[in-house]
Amino acid sequence: MTDATSALNALQASDSHAARGRLQEALATSEAHMHALLEAAVDGIVSIDEQGIIQLVNPAAERLFGYSAQELIGQNISLLMPSPYREDHDRYLARYLATGEKKIIGIGREVMGLWSYLPKPFSGRDLLDAVNRALRCH
Repeated sequence: MTDATSALNALQASDSHAARGRLQEALATSEAHMHALLEAAVDGIVSIDEQGIIQLVNPAAERLFGYSAQELIGQNISLLMPSPYREDHDRYLARYLATGEKKIIGIGREVMGLWSYLPKPFSGRDLLDAVNRALRCH
């Protein structure tokens, strides 16, 4: 290997290392921004994976459903749904993932939450509106 080739390789490695550092810094900043948004959101946010398993719960959702994030993460989202949604949700999700067809999952519909899991200080229309916002299926 010539001195010029060695120098070029060293320069490329240095540039690659610097670029990797900038990417890691940008990712950390983005993650911090997302975390701040989730923590400050007024509406409950629950994120699931392809199997319907809860991956993320924000503080507003914890207050809304009366469960801690630790209690919900790793559980099926159907835990928060009344019948008949609870029994049918996994099937709807599987069909959507297999076909991409938006029938139930993916149409942005609203469903009623399971009342017994909700904190009691809510009442009437405010509670219904909060549950509908929290359980939007996208």
